[in-house]
Amino acid sequence: MGGKYLVTTFGCKVNQYESQLLRETCESAGWQLAQTAETADLVIVNTCAVTADALSDGRRVVRRLTRDGRTRVVVVGCGASAQPDSLNTINGVIAVWGHDTDARANLRALLPTLSTNPQQSSSGSPGFVACDGERT
Repeated sequence: MGGKYLVTTFGCKVNQYESQLLRETCESAGWQLAQTAETADLVIVNTCAVTADALSDGRRVVRRLTRDGRTRVVVVGCGASAQPDSLNTINGVIAVWGHDTDARANLRALLPTLSTNPQQSSSGSPGFVACDGERT
């Protein structure tokens, strides 16, 4: 059984299309769309790197989402490709997948490992997943 997810998208039509594919991946895994980030068990942030402001906006949203210590965030897109290391250091970010990875395949593999309650995880955290999809 899945949890609730939300996808937040910055950038171009390509990012909009990719976000729709990620939504479909979540739905096919039994996850339901959350109405707000506060009610989501997982938030996927599709970032943009066209401008410095776009990169900054994406990082700011990721930090805001993870501030509560409960929300788990996966970061994808151009911003994830441009700044994987700085995004991976944000507490609550469980995966950063740039365009050099198959985000849909990585998401399909990740979703079953997530409990709907982060405190129920045996390790206390699902761990970080690097851009290449390997768990660390």
